[in-house]
Order: sequence, then C-alpha cells, then structure tokens
Amino acid sequence: MHRRGIFCKRTALQFVSAGCILVAVIRHWSIRNFKSVGEANLALAPLTLFAGANSSGKSTLLQSILLIAQTLAARGTSQTVVLNGYIVKLGQFDDLRNDQSDEDRVHISWTLTPEVVEDRAMLRLRRALSSIDSVSCDVVFGLSDEPVQSEQLNPLLQEFRLGCALRQSSEQEAGESFVRLTRKRVRKSEEELAAPKRARVAVNLDLVVELDEESLEYLRDEYAEALPIGCFLQAFMPTSLVIKFDERRELVKAILGILSGPGRSRYSRNVPLARPVIPEKVYLDIRRCLSLPDTLFPSAEDGKMVTLQDFLELRQSRGRSTFQPEVLSEIESIALSGLPLKHEITTVPVPGRSLDDAVDYTRDFFVRQIKYLGPLREEPKALYPLQHSADPQDVGLHGEHTAAVLHRFRLSEIQYVPPSCFIESSTDTGLKVATLEEAVFEWLRYLDVAASV
Repeated sequence: MHRRGIFCKRTALQFVSAGCILVAVIRHWSIRNFKSVGEANLALAPLTLFAGANSSGKSTLLQSILLIAQTLAARGTSQTVVLNGYIVKLGQFDDLRNDQSDEDRVHISWTLTPEVVEDRAMLRLRRALSSIDSVSCDVVFGLSDEPVQSEQLNPLLQEFRLGCALRQSSEQEAGESFVRLTRKRVRKSEEELAAPKRARVAVNLDLVVELDEESLEYLRDEYAEALPIGCFLQAFMPTSLVIKFDERRELVKAILGILSGPGRSRYSRNVPLARPVIPEKVYLDIRRCLSLPDTLFPSAEDGKMVTLQDFLELRQSRGRSTFQPEVLSEIESIALSGLPLKHEITTVPVPGRSLDDAVDYTRDFFVRQIKYLGPLREEPKALYPLQHSADPQDVGLHGEHTAAVLHRFRLSEIQYVPPSCFIESSTDTGLKVATLEEAVFEWLRYLDVAASV
C-alpha cells in the first residue's frame, strides 16, 4: 500500500516561533467525474489520513487538490485549470474525466475555515478575515457543446461559485455573500461584447455573473443601475467584474452630491470633475431653480458644455448655506429630463461583504500553504541538500528536502497532535509541546514504522 500525503503548514505540526501564521483548514472536499472517482464528498479534520488499497482513489483525491493549487499559482495564465504544471501532470481532459461517465464536465468543490494568529505583518488580513466564518468554492470545467481540439488541454470554465459565510457579531449579522459565474449558451451581439477601453487583459464576457441581493445592492449604491456583464479571471477565479451603469443617473447623483454638501460628495467620484458632459440649458435651468442670474461663466456660447467643476464653484459661492430638500428634488427632475440617456462600462472589484478578501484569501491559501510530500517522481539521489535561496522550512515540490528540513529543525520546539489522542480509551485531546525529533519518533513508534532513526 502506498503512503502519500499533503502537508498543510500548521495543520499537523505547528512551529512555536515568532511570525508563525495559521492560515486555514480545509473542512470539506468534494469531487465528481474526476479520473476513477465518480463522486466523493469528504469531511476533513486538521489531520486526515487516506488509507486504502492500490487504485482505490487516494492519489486521485490528492491530485484534485494539487490541480487547484498549481492552477492558482500560475500567474498570468489564460487556462481555466493547469492540467500539466509544476506539481502534477494529468494529460488532457479526456484522461482526467471519469471514463465510466458520459458527462463532459469535472466538478471540484471545497470549504475553507480561516484562522489567523497574532502577527503584525498580517494585520490587514487578520482584520479582513475576522468577520469570515468560512469560504466555499465550486468549480466546474469541461468541454463546450461543440468542442475544439484545444479544449483538451485548456477546458472551459462552465460554472464557478464562491460563497463567503460571515460570522455573527455586534457590527454585522450572520449571512452569506456569493458570486456565481455560468457560461452562456447564446453569445451577445458585438456591440454588447465591447470591452472596456483600458482593459489590461482579455475580459471574459461569455459568463453570466450573479451576485447575492445584498452585494448587488451595494454595487448599485456605488453605480446607478449597475449590471454585471462580465469579469476578469485569473484561471477560474474572478479578480474583478465588468459592469454597465447609467451614466446619466451617476451625473445627477454627482450634481446633487455637490449641491447638498460642502466640498465634493462621495457620489461624484465616478464622474470626473473636468469632464464636459452637461448641456448649457440644463445648467441654466438649475440656476433659475436656485434663483440665480442666467449668466453662464465665463461666457455664454451656443452649445457650450459645462462641467461638474462649475457646479462645485457654484456650491462654494454659497458658503455654508444649504439648499432645501424640495429644491434639490426639483433640480433632480430638471437634470434627469435634460440629460441624454447614456450607459458606460467600467471595472470594479468583486463587491459585497468580504467577497474580495475571500478571493485573495483562497488564492493565498492554495499558493502558499499546500505542500506535496511525495511520492518522489525524480531519479533517486543520495542526498537532497537545502538550496541556499530556499525557504528553510520548504520541503520541496516533491518532498525532496524533507530529510534536510527535519534534521535542521530537529531540536526546535513544536506543538503537535500526539498519538495518545487517537487511543480509544484516552481522554487526552490537547496539543503537546516537544522537539520536532521527539514528535516524529513518537509518531513513528505509534505507527509501528521504526523505534528510532
């Protein structure tokens, strides 16, 4: 029977030293139509052992985790999933999907529970994650209805869902924010597929973007009548959304925001102050509403366009005096009837309570915290020394530095789960503190592998 495993930092062993960070625990992992596994749903503990006969699916489960890890680590990739990367090589899609199924899709889902210890360097992340109870992800990838050969190595993202469950606190209610992506069956017209002019990478407009009601409401508070129409992806993970919004209503909000309070209101930040977007007639009608002269500074010209800067100067000329609500309501009606209807497209971060933090946290967990211990896939060597530029705690992509790491830190004190916790009659459920060497020997004796090394 093969012994294989994934070492998640601070999951089985915990170094007691300054700057140590406990980042997450995988609580649940599920796969469907993945290699030899038709469907499997696993509840995982901080220490989980996979044991079974050859070809029973142990390696398949681990490979599904490693597939996600190497995909999110591949910065700048245009691939939904990296089937052949620096950790595992899985061939093409037909090699990956279950040969007993007619389904051309593979499903992988998981749930992470964030935990962060005190660490000054992680202050921002700790504050962001303090409100998150768990993060769940569902990834579905596969072939299109009319597949082309390139999809065998670069299958398409069919569905994706990221959910962020929030903790109950005095500042917020418990609940869930989510973003869901679903591949469209019918493409939009060329005009609807027009991407933002300043897009740095190819924008994906072939996915329907859904948000929970609260996140959508938050987005529409920022942008009038905002509608998600696409997203930017890093692999399968959305990094930002593409939205269409009503620029006329944004402009009206900007005008009202300027006139209703000193300085520039928060509502005006989506429209540049110096952008010439307001017809002269609208400006003059608003001045008449405010009982001001019909003189347009600096001079009146046919077809002249004024800017928000003119409204800002108008507001500043009023000093601390404010306009009555009924006057502002009349100004809103004048602006809405006088300004032309126009929609604009822009990019925004993933909205909602902690959704953007959940995206960063999930990527960071799989990139930094997942380590593969074996089996060795390289030609055996007499010694695998640590590289001078390597992290002294890094066991290597294939576990080749494990012996060197164990030797280097053999006298370091660690916290670990002792074997006594797994004895049926034992009442010991706490962590134990000992040197790394003593902890390893205790587990080797318990597993009846060796008395000493």
